[in-house]
Amino acid sequence: MAPAPKILVYDGDCRMCTRFSRLAERRWLVGEAERRPADSFEGEDFLRLMEAGVHNELAVIEPGSGEIRTGYDGILWLMRGGIFAWLVPLFAHGPLAWLGRADYKTVAYNRRILSPVKRDVACACDPDLHVGYRANFIVLCVVWMALIMGVFAWTLLGGAWWLGAALPAAWCLVALPGLGFPTPRNLDHMAHLAFVGTAMTLPALLAVILRAIVLIVVGMGWWPGLLDDTQSGSAWFVYAAWGLALPIALVGCLRRLPRTGLEPWLAAVAGLILWSLPIALVVFYGTPRGG
Repeated sequence: MAPAPKILVYDGDCRMCTRFSRLAERRWLVGEAERRPADSFEGEDFLRLMEAGVHNELAVIEPGSGEIRTGYDGILWLMRGGIFAWLVPLFAHGPLAWLGRADYKTVAYNRRILSPVKRDVACACDPDLHVGYRANFIVLCVVWMALIMGVFAWTLLGGAWWLGAALPAAWCLVALPGLGFPTPRNLDHMAHLAFVGTAMTLPALLAVILRAIVLIVVGMGWWPGLLDDTQSGSAWFVYAAWGLALPIALVGCLRRLPRTGLEPWLAAVAGLILWSLPIALVVFYGTPRGG
């Protein structure tokens, strides 16, 4: 007789968790009946899940024995019975295992930042504030900002790579209160700002990719009249990218920061600073190639 399939327990308030559980179902790791939100459990079963840490990480239950495994180890345990079983030994030991656990915990403990819920009352599945993983998330976002903006500046602003520090500098300015007083509310404030700043780099990344495609097309002779020379047209990419970043900054701050207690008008100011300081530095110090 085949063993009963394992049960995947996830945070039903988290859109990322819900999507992951649906992906697990589509990849035949669990059946529809074995994919359950944590709040569907009651009594002793719910208490056991809480003790296992389901409010911080997803959980996998073995129905026969009642064993519960959470987080990264739970995912590997679930994968052992599916089509990805051959990957388990690769990710269960060594550097990949260490990196996988660290990445999973960074995402899990910051899932309310990555996928905020539309409510003001905490639920049983809200993750604990882990200062280390929150700091790791913020640092990764700031590094990403500096990297993408550095590439953006180097490729489109005449080699002025140092302008890549403009967006992280703007983030530091609006996150200054949180940097000085790392309370839970301020850590949330900094993390939401870091996520908004990271999202603002997407138009810049798109501009770099499109610019590279244009140069390849011209260089291959497929559209020789597209540019007068290989240095022309960068200004359009620069200003269009930063124009697209404005709604990301404003909408992101207006949606996210009031949940940390910030007034909407202050959230709007934060978004404008995040957008205006980098574009001001680009305008006054950048030299778009062939504007």
